[in-house]
Amino acid sequence: MNKLRIITGTTSGIGLALTKILINQEDTQVIGISRSASEIKASNYRHIQIDLSESFDTSVIFQEVDLSQYRSVALINNAGLLGEIVPIGEKTDIAHVIQVNLTAPMELSNAFIASVSDLPIEKILIHISSGAATRPYPSWAVYCATKAGLEMFSQSVNQEQAINPYPVYSFAIAPGVVDTNMQKQIRSSDENKFKDKKKFVTLYQENQLFSSDFVAEELNKVLLNKDSFPEKVFRIVK
Repeated sequence: MNKLRIITGTTSGIGLALTKILINQEDTQVIGISRSASEIKASNYRHIQIDLSESFDTSVIFQEVDLSQYRSVALINNAGLLGEIVPIGEKTDIAHVIQVNLTAPMELSNAFIASVSDLPIEKILIHISSGAATRPYPSWAVYCATKAGLEMFSQSVNQEQAINPYPVYSFAIAPGVVDTNMQKQIRSSDENKFKDKKKFVTLYQENQLFSSDFVAEELNKVLLNKDSFPEKVFRIVK
């Protein structure tokens, strides 16, 4: 195996779609991380069951893998959640959303960079961001804040890595509006709590949502040829 890909949130949506692409690459070892058991069964796939909403030991992931045996390693921080779609003042899950969307990716990135820092190999870090990182939505305040934080975190990492002779290349990629469980949650929300609900219902009815497979293919392009993407923060478009 020449490549190692570590992905969070591999049991559904973009994470599952990307995992299915990667396990079909003969030279690639994939480690999936999620709180649920995985449907993936492949000789080059290993699943680690961790609930990212709780504190966890990153050594379970990085200290048990000989990263030096690979010529390319990547961490894809894909797992995320929208949380309760209600205005601030009514939220009861703020710490939970911050832990999954921001704290866990930062902890994993910290451990990843510490583990690969001195290795003369290709190192890629991808954070799945959102258009909500730069556009405020009512009743999504915490989600918006965490995605904005993730983008700034990624940019700061690139500033730090610029002086490293073997740098980690950190990307924050917004996938667009994707046909996932999160979109189902939005469409089933209370319009009295979320005034933009009709917009997302219309996007679905007009077949304007990206598929998880399409987004996964676009992410794979970054993994295969990172130098073709000089912008480290960008939105996927058709």
